[in-house]
Amino acid sequence: KSPISNHPFDKWGIVVGQDKHFKLWMVGQAGGREVTDTSVPQTAARELLEETGGYMKVSSQTISQLPYIYGEKKQLFVLKTNSTSLAANIKQSVQAAQKNPKLNRHFKEIDDITVVSINNFLRLAQKLDQNKLQPHQFTVKAQDGKVITLQSSYTKIFGHKFNHNQYKYAQLLFQSLCK
Repeated sequence: KSPISNHPFDKWGIVVGQDKHFKLWMVGQAGGREVTDTSVPQTAARELLEETGGYMKVSSQTISQLPYIYGEKKQLFVLKTNSTSLAANIKQSVQAAQKNPKLNRHFKEIDDITVVSINNFLRLAQKLDQNKLQPHQFTVKAQDGKVITLQSSYTKIFGHKFNHNQYKYAQLLFQSLCK
């Protein structure tokens, strides 16, 4: 939560992580299925743990019960929390992971964390939905004032020029969660 305004979409934010190799920001922690993964929720649980520097351990059973958005062959689970220190804790964890030589490289893919208000994110999704953006112009202002460039495949889950239902669904999902 962030005390920006009284609008629920400004009070709640989405934690995004910066991929250290591509210097792009990812909506949610993302990655591919590995041979040992037996389900999408199991992949999501493993990726969440790895890409938060080992900070967030959520069971695949818990993840399978979360609301999610699906599009562009991607699935994004939404975990709602009232924690005001979550982003700071994850940021500290990913920075510590970068310095830990004993950790597997998968725990070192994210090197920074920030938060984007749901309102700012939905404004971007609306522009995507209305086809007002060119490829690779997926920038949004984070709550710390930074303007960040988002990795496009997960951004299109929320707003897509060929699937207007994505934007409508994202609005409804966040309205139900931000009460």
